[in-house]
Amino acid sequence: MRRVLAVLGITCCAGIACSLFPLGTQAQINRDEFNSFLRAQDSLFTQFTDSVTNEYDSFARQQLVEFEQFKKEIDRLWDDALYPSAKDYVEYRNDFHARFHVDFEKGDVKASVLVDDLSRAGAFEKAKAEILEQIQEAVQSAGQRDPYRLASDTSSVAGPRILHDQVVDKSGRGVNAARAAQYARDVVSSSGISVDTVVSKDGFKRIKLTAVFNLVPDHVKRRAKQYLPYASQYSKQYHLDLRLVLAIMHTESYFNPRATSRIPAFGLMQLVPGTAGREAYNKVYGQDRLLTPDYLYDPQNNIELGCAYLNLLRFTYLKDLEGDQEAYPCVIASYNGGIGTVCRALTGTKNLDNIGRAAKGKSSDELIRHLGRKLPYEETRNYLTNVLQRMALYDEWAR
Repeated sequence: MRRVLAVLGITCCAGIACSLFPLGTQAQINRDEFNSFLRAQDSLFTQFTDSVTNEYDSFARQQLVEFEQFKKEIDRLWDDALYPSAKDYVEYRNDFHARFHVDFEKGDVKASVLVDDLSRAGAFEKAKAEILEQIQEAVQSAGQRDPYRLASDTSSVAGPRILHDQVVDKSGRGVNAARAAQYARDVVSSSGISVDTVVSKDGFKRIKLTAVFNLVPDHVKRRAKQYLPYASQYSKQYHLDLRLVLAIMHTESYFNPRATSRIPAFGLMQLVPGTAGREAYNKVYGQDRLLTPDYLYDPQNNIELGCAYLNLLRFTYLKDLEGDQEAYPCVIASYNGGIGTVCRALTGTKNLDNIGRAAKGKSSDELIRHLGRKLPYEETRNYLTNVLQRMALYDEWAR
């Protein structure tokens, strides 16, 4: 099982830490997630080798099997089991009795510990020490190792530290390695540790201790700035508006490099290995291969392939649309809902040759309104609105 978990990007060491990178926010695959998967499949217009397709299908099936086995322990212990998502980082430690959670949308961070019996001598101090350790490790910015990855984790992806430049101390200074321990103590002393009695799903009562702190108010833009060099490089290479690339990353992951969903999709631009990621890799490198989670978690790889896929949408599938202002609403909707869905919304058919005629003479605003009426999925309609609105957040970087 450990070998398979390693392939999926899950680090599992008994008694140390368990990082559930490729798992979703729901305990079960729901109808919306399955529909999202079908829409992603709908975007696959090129033909690939059967061997890689079979490899991907096997990978997806095995992931589901291993996840169901793995989450049983979490579900058993926690009354509010959490799993990583596009906007959430979640790490479990100490045989699943400790949990670290970052909400990258809201900027909330929680370090929690479960205690079976708080009346035991030293139980509270031990739990407090675990919480302090979690906070200290997460906020320190010195050293070469990503603070979320274990010393025993030998996989190649290091990447930017997830909380780098997003935490300041009481004096407003950024928290580095030298100040990390003091910052952790300040969090615990100022905010305190909440103590709640919870009934776990195994029927036992446990004590949950939690400390909370917040990222800086502009944490989303600070993370975005870390990836600006790659976004600038590949938006130019693939003839895209930089604001479009950044707004899609914002909407897909809130610039969480460990973003993941149950489709499954991975990384900053939430690429599905068997569809968009595979098409983009084939475009860039002329090869058909199964992309691993670690490959897609690498920010440079992810942004390169995300931009290559946007280029495919804009200049291959939607090449008959005359200008970017008219094309981008369709590109955005296709990135989320699939090119086939957008084609049907515009033409009533899946024939891409009809898109140019259907859009001819329509302004960008008219296309947006048309897609708002005709796109069948509320998720895609909301996605289109969010990306278009967020493009303005990055005007200053696109000059």
